[in-house]
Formats: sequence, C-alpha cells, structure tokens
Amino acid sequence: MVPYELGRLREGVGCGPEVVLAHGAVDALAAEGASVRVEVIEIDDWWGASGTDEVGAAFALVRLVADRVRCAREEDAFPVVLAGSCLTAVGVIAGLAEPAPGVVWFDAHADFNEPSTTLSGYLDGMGLAVLTGGAWQGMLAAVPSAQPVPEARVVLAGARDYDPPEEARLRASQVVQVPAERLSSPEALVESIEAREEEVSGLYLHVDLDVLDADVARVNVHSAPDGINGDQLDDLVAALTARFIRDTRLSLGRACANDARSGRLQSLQIAVHPIEISRPRGSGTCMVIRGGRLVRKELREQGVELRKKALVGHKHRRAHHELARLDAGVGASRTQGGDL
Repeated sequence: MVPYELGRLREGVGCGPEVVLAHGAVDALAAEGASVRVEVIEIDDWWGASGTDEVGAAFALVRLVADRVRCAREEDAFPVVLAGSCLTAVGVIAGLAEPAPGVVWFDAHADFNEPSTTLSGYLDGMGLAVLTGGAWQGMLAAVPSAQPVPEARVVLAGARDYDPPEEARLRASQVVQVPAERLSSPEALVESIEAREEEVSGLYLHVDLDVLDADVARVNVHSAPDGINGDQLDDLVAALTARFIRDTRLSLGRACANDARSGRLQSLQIAVHPIEISRPRGSGTCMVIRGGRLVRKELREQGVELRKKALVGHKHRRAHHELARLDAGVGASRTQGGDL
C-alpha cells in the first residue's frame, strides 16, 4: 500500500488506499484462499526538508515500490498495489521485470502530458508519458530495471478528459485508445489487445477508479462525466482475465488493486461497488458510509500486519471526496496461496 498523492503522505487521493483496505479488501482476498500480508510503503522523513522536492519524493516512492514488487515476485507472491498516484505504476512495472510488458490503462485521463504540454504542472498527469519514454527519463533511469514501454504495447481504456496539447500528443502516438463509449461490453477492448502487432510477455492492468462515471462514483477531485459504471468495469476485468490468464502474468496496479499488481493465476475476480466516503470535521480517520449507516473499520481490527518502511512527517488533511469500493478476489499463484 502506498498512501500518497505523489510525495504527500495521506493527503488528497493518498487517503484512498487505506479506505479500500478498511472496507474489506483483505477479507476479500483471503476469502479466495490467499495468504495476505499488508505492507505500507513510506519514504524517509527527510523528504520535505529544504532542498528536496515533490518530484524527487514521488520517484523515491517509485523506487521503493519497484523493490517491494521485485521481492514479492522472488517470494512467488502476487503483489497487489493500492496507491494514491498513477505514477506508482512505473515502479510496479519495473519491479515485475517482464522482458516485454503490455499495459492496459483504465483511467478517465490519459496521463500522457510531459512538461512542455501540461497546463497544470501536475506530475501525476504524466505517469503514462513517463512509462512510455516521453517524460522525466532522467528520473526513470534511476529506477532499477525500469525501461520505457513502447507505446504500441499500451491500450488506454476509458479516457475522456485531456489537456488540449496532451490530446494532440496522444493522437500522434502509437498508444491504442478505446474510449468509454466502446466499453459497454468487453469485445472492443479484448480485440484491441489482440490486434497489437508487438508480442508481450506479460500484461499489466492499471485501474484508476476515476475511469468510473462521476455520477456513479465521484472517487476524487479528478472524476469526469461520461465514464463507465461498476458493472461494466467488473465485466471488462473479468473478460481480460478469462482471455489472457492462461498465457500471461496479470498485475493489478493502483487501487486495484496498481496498481496496479503479479503471478500466474488460476482465477481472479474484481467487483466494484460505489460507496460514499466522508470525513466529519475534526475527525482524523476516514468514515465509510454505506446503506445509511456509518461504518468505521480500523485496520488493526482485521488483524492485518502493517509493516511501515519509514515515516514522513507531513500533516494529514481532511479528504472530502467519494470513493468507489473495490473488492478483489485473487486465486492461488504457483504456490498454495499468495501474499499481498
């Protein structure tokens, strides 16, 4: 789990991963027979001091994620990465160390800006550009095992909210686009993946929950209209696993649990159900509101082992947003059960 918005601990979208865990993600994984271990990845507390910056902090997290994913694979475990920022995917893919990874990127946004096209300067709007070699390559070079993924191996699904210069850059790229209006059934997405000319050794599945329509689940401040619904996302992921699970590794990243996260699976199921999240004034924890009743779950109540790498000294901000519930069920990997 990476509870950050870029380099800021438990702020904004960085609050999301712990809410997903508190709402039963561990129980859902364990119900499918997995042995679940939860690790919290946090950067050293000197980030944020004078002379450091958020870009450096964000890439420090990317390097930590790459290391932990690599260790998980060496342990024959299936890494499920819950993160606040899409940039985390760069670390997941580096850690998987596939020789020719393919990427399916569910997102309301292309995340395809680079510094000369962004209108906001928001680093997390550049995640896919970093991944495909178009931005921040000096920083990427410092991530062990990281290599740019060729654009032709990327399928962008459900994107609909772009900066105009970013949209022009995307049109000129080799990224395959499947817009939200073509995702009412899985056929167009599956066909787009199968039609790629480049062979891939493994498939990385990245799910940013703002791929969902804002009226279905306003998961963060970046949510946009005209997206897909939870049942459609469930069907799309199920179709991908049914079609590609026999001959590829699947990794779920960001909020999937991305994600990104990877091992050979016998079964994998994901269900997405909208819920509402609010934080009352003065509260230091997120509350989950479901069915008109207030439900508060603490991670310790689940008996989850939380292993912190380091603590960064940022203050928590109140997060006023809604989040989609994500329940993921993962079957056994090559060994009996797997670790998260």
